[in-house]
Amino acid sequence: MNLENIKGISTEMAIIMSAIVDKMEIGQELKQMEVNTGDEKKDREELGKQLIVLIISKLYKAKEEVYELISLYKGIPVEEAKKAQIIPIIKELFGIDGAVDFLS
Repeated sequence: MNLENIKGISTEMAIIMSAIVDKMEIGQELKQMEVNTGDEKKDREELGKQLIVLIISKLYKAKEEVYELISLYKGIPVEEAKKAQIIPIIKELFGIDGAVDFLS
């Protein structure tokens, strides 16, 4: 992982993301995810789809941490975070420099 790329993730966000990955028990699955069609754009899209499905399927295991992360990331109260649309937030988080590197 290139440490220069994680500048968009605060220490608090990194700790919460670590707790989420641990509670969801997806660390090994994330490391094994690979798509190689020869087309970098298609690979990234497919990997993104797989990542979203994996995360959504295990969100219940770390729901309080997810609420906390959304609250911190969006700067909103936890009660509002509970009502937020999750897919756009996941996509935004993956757009933060280093978020995908952090998860893999």
